[in-house]
Amino acid sequence: MIGLKKLNTIAKAGIIGIIGILMFSVTTVIADDCNPDLTVPTGFMTMMVEDGENSWFTMYISGIPSGYNIENGTYLAWCLQQNVIMSRGVNHTVSIYSSYDPEMPEHFQDNNWSKINYLINHKQDYTRNSIQHAIWHFIDNYEYPTDPDAQVLIADVNENGEGYCPGVGDKVAILVDCVETIQRTIIELTVPEPDGDGEPSDGETPANHPPTADAYYGEPYEASAGEAITFDGSHSYDRDGSIVSWRWDFGDRTFGNAEIIDHIYVVEGKYNVSLMVTDDDGATDTYETLATISQANQPPTIPLVDGIIIGIKILIIIILSYQLI
Repeated sequence: MIGLKKLNTIAKAGIIGIIGILMFSVTTVIADDCNPDLTVPTGFMTMMVEDGENSWFTMYISGIPSGYNIENGTYLAWCLQQNVIMSRGVNHTVSIYSSYDPEMPEHFQDNNWSKINYLINHKQDYTRNSIQHAIWHFIDNYEYPTDPDAQVLIADVNENGEGYCPGVGDKVAILVDCVETIQRTIIELTVPEPDGDGEPSDGETPANHPPTADAYYGEPYEASAGEAITFDGSHSYDRDGSIVSWRWDFGDRTFGNAEIIDHIYVVEGKYNVSLMVTDDDGATDTYETLATISQANQPPTIPLVDGIIIGIKILIIIILSYQLI
């Protein structure tokens, strides 16, 4: 059943939605005097995403030292750049910031985070697609969506979201920053009760963060037996150093040692393939994928001699029969 607030907002969407297009602005970064009590780690962490059910992504974050408000675990996540790829199943190296942090990276600063935080707290029971389209509208200069539910959300945010400040128990957007070739994202974090007990632990962040192995961009890996297939690990990276080796296991008891490499399978089937990269401090990461090899194309066969002889005999019989008529 649609709630009263949703009905009221729908009634206003037609007018306010049009006004929202004209009034849309990204000049406000944070609400005045709003600073949710959060302790967010610095340094690098690891995140992996899969497609979400109730959000655009489901994000798994690891490598966070103890003592912070954000912890290792699973979070609802949203895309900020619709035209940048997000490779799934990859251990990406990221850094995170509060959306109310005045020292956030420059490429996050020209966004109205008050409106985004209002949106993630008032998205109600709308679908992930409608919510994502509304976020893109405010963050990625996405054209005004045709989705009526996204229009309702945008109208509500334009009317009520300016200057919004999440309180205890509300959701706050945490910015997740990666390399330029990977989408920027946000995750939803619940604002905790203030804790004046102490400070986050120090000295637990490792001196070296592992590299990221990524062969997602070459997928799907498919070919016929006897044909060359190209495996692409060129989007692997190391944010605090450099990758010094690529090691491919093709799943057929053969191996390779290049960033991008061709391989030929001689037998059809499905092969589990892995890419392991090593950085300049000896840390490693592995990406696993699948190669699907179909049966090689068979050329047409030449008729057998016996078949030709039988055909000639039949033809002679037909000719003789014709002459006896």
